Amino acid sequence: MNKFSAYYALTRDQRELLVPAIFEGLKQFTVYHSHMPKLKNEKNFVPRLRSSFVSTCVADIARNNKHLNLTATELQSAFYSYTLLTDTVRNINITVCNLPNKKNILDASAYRGYYATYNIERAFADGFTSEQFGEDIKVDGSQTSLLNDIEYLPFGMVLCYDGALGEKTKVFEGALSPSQEDWMFKLDVTNYLELPDDIPTINRKNVSHEELSLDFKKGVLEEELIPLKLKK
Repeated sequence: MNKFSAYYALTRDQRELLVPAIFEGLKQFTVYHSHMPKLKNEKNFVPRLRSSFVSTCVADIARNNKHLNLTATELQSAFYSYTLLTDTVRNINITVCNLPNKKNILDASAYRGYYATYNIERAFADGFTSEQFGEDIKVDGSQTSLLNDIEYLPFGMVLCYDGALGEKTKVFEGALSPSQEDWMFKLDVTNYLELPDDIPTINRKNVSHEELSLDFKKGVLEEELIPLKLKK
């Protein structure tokens, strides 16, 4: 783990409880779903139901383990609810997202992009340079904020899993660039108990999962429902 990713990544205590919580949520969903009758329109609600199980387990971990310094807030986005975790000490927002195994990066969305809005400005405020979070990340003058207090510059993180794979999924943690075109860093934390102190990071977007060794605004639909196209 390089200096940049180590600064914003989950703490070891957080990771060792949150990653198992994702798998527990997937396990509970599998058991619940196995007792449901087969319905023709399952694809319309199964992803949301599975996400609810995962979010509930993750939120319970945050609320029941005060030493993690995490709060869990239930937010409503249209007809969809989701859980936002906030590291209250480091001012880092964490969302749990579904990332299909076949995709290298999350689809751009208003919901997720909003949490990544200040990632570059926060990195600069914390003393990092653009070279430290990836040569491919686009930086312009507007992202060198006059605000240097991290209280006003929350950092956005994501925890990703592929719900369709169930308990066979890999789990990644990382941070998106504000444009959502690149990862500022990405870590495979599936085998969290076996992680070395120095975890390789991924700053590239054009890599497959097989190659990897490892709230500001409300009222926007969840990313799986309304992907946005980026302007070139």
